[in-house]
Amino acid sequence: MRVFFALMPPPAVASALAVAATSVDLPHARRLAAADLHVTLAFVGQIDAPARVACERAASAVEGTAFELVLDHAGHFERARVAWLGPRETPPALVALAANLRAALDTENQRYDPKPFRCHLTIARDARHVPLPQRLAPVHWPVREFALVESLSGSAQTRYVTRAIWPLRPACRDETASPPVQ
Repeated sequence: MRVFFALMPPPAVASALAVAATSVDLPHARRLAAADLHVTLAFVGQIDAPARVACERAASAVEGTAFELVLDHAGHFERARVAWLGPRETPPALVALAANLRAALDTENQRYDPKPFRCHLTIARDARHVPLPQRLAPVHWPVREFALVESLSGSAQTRYVTRAIWPLRPACRDETASPPVQ
């Protein structure tokens, strides 16, 4: 199985991201479906069952805090021919989550792609000559969990299946918390 750790947007956020992605001028690019949008935290790759157990053990050891991710601009990785949405400012809690996950994978001696974490959400592949910068209405994503995702390649295209989910602890000023009783 081929796996990675990611932030997977809830359906309403995925729909908003897909709408935002359509506002980006991407001539001749292959756009991703809303169901395939995600932010990769760590790409692990091809693993067997014992390695999956090690990955899950590593993820269970990660302590992270919930945060809001605001995707408000578009970008392009020219060499990879990938167009993406990203934040102008990456939340410190997201940077910490990615670092803590990678440290936990190291503890389990589980290999992953060592490229530095750069928060981006791929919206299209085979993107060439993308006119940037492009203005983007911000999409607000309340991130409350991260996931282990399997990449399944089929005859038509790759699809992603969430295999396990780990919650993030509420932030100190989480709006869902009840006010103190007086």
